[in-house]
Amino acid sequence: MKSNKLLVIILISLIIIAAVILTNFLSFSSIEKTIIDQIRNSQLIETENAANRIENHVLRVKDELVTLSKFPIMETLDINKCSGDMRIIHEKIESNIDSLLRVDAEGNVIECSSEDFSNYIGLNIKNKDYFKIPKESNEPYIAGMVRQGASQQIIVSAPLFETVEYTPYPNFKGKFKGVLMSIIELNQLYNLYLHPFLDTDKNFFLLINVDTDETLLKSEYIDEFDLIKDQIPQTRDGLNVIADFDDFGDTIITSSNLILGPETWKLIVLTPVKNVGADIASVQKRHFFSLGFVIIVIIAVFILLISLYKSKEEVQSKLDKAKV
Repeated sequence: MKSNKLLVIILISLIIIAAVILTNFLSFSSIEKTIIDQIRNSQLIETENAANRIENHVLRVKDELVTLSKFPIMETLDINKCSGDMRIIHEKIESNIDSLLRVDAEGNVIECSSEDFSNYIGLNIKNKDYFKIPKESNEPYIAGMVRQGASQQIIVSAPLFETVEYTPYPNFKGKFKGVLMSIIELNQLYNLYLHPFLDTDKNFFLLINVDTDETLLKSEYIDEFDLIKDQIPQTRDGLNVIADFDDFGDTIITSSNLILGPETWKLIVLTPVKNVGADIASVQKRHFFSLGFVIIVIIAVFILLISLYKSKEEVQSKLDKAKV
């Protein structure tokens, strides 16, 4: 009898579970909306994370340039061969710097660390903001988007002073000796921080200059921002909406701002809802299989209960006959 009671309790519990799963399955439209909201919130977190990592990468390069400019080693650091060997730098600091250029006090680029930038040697940049501002302010400077031919770059610079020993920055007592620069390729930032979380089969992205609406970087199959900006809700802060967009229909749109020197950029990620249909269908299938499994278990327990009941009746009948 105790075994039968336990089986009955199990059967009732399974029936309740099956009812809950069936209710969810029958009301899948609300589940679908919940899943889409979860995808939207997850996309917003990833968008903000990617934008923050790009901004932090540039800020770390700026801080590392300041650190290098304070050490007397910069007086003897030989990068004039443009050999591409950054080992000596990375031995001194845990560095994000991949390139170094040294500019003299007159604005002439005299040294570089990589052959990729050897064409800068001999150029005079005294009229460029990334030379003038550090010279006048004695502070590091982050230039926004700088185009060099087909390349899109961010240039970070820090002033160099005559230094014979380590001193707190800035060394106003020392003589101004020029500028130390690092060049960050925009494609490098894409490969490091955008490519890992973007799915080219599902997502589209835009990286734009907020002040000018200029498109800095974008997915291949999406138009320039100035052609589609009327279809994107305009807010000063990040977006987190589902809106009808172009030929994509309902689209999850998220964004995050990043500040690089005097410029404010915005990273926008768009995911058409129809592109995440497979994710929604997989959840529906999991509900369906869960329901099927519970139904099979319920049928098995029900059959077991019937067989136990019949067995009990047979035993009771034999006992009654034996008494007679």
